Amino acid sequence: AKMKKYCHLTSCRRAYLLGYFGETLALSQADGCGGCDCCDRSTSAKKSGKMLERDVQERARELLNGVLQCNQSYGIAKYVHFLRGTGGQALPD
Repeated sequence: AKMKKYCHLTSCRRAYLLGYFGETLALSQADGCGGCDCCDRSTSAKKSGKMLERDVQERARELLNGVLQCNQSYGIAKYVHFLRGTGGQALPD
């Protein structure tokens, strides 16, 4: 149910993920992070007057599979680095 809700969000995805891990966006970002697809779509829609749609189901599935494979033992930044292929230390096998 949470995965389905995540896939159909129209509000900030980062705020939703942070909330899942018990964290919140900074007060300066109360209207959204400005970097996720939903915030980007909202900004683009305001500029162009048109709504954009993007299917993020596969990316969400990848993220949640990564979290499950790591037994939910890291902070969100580690998972972001994992999905991007960036960051310092590698995740343990």
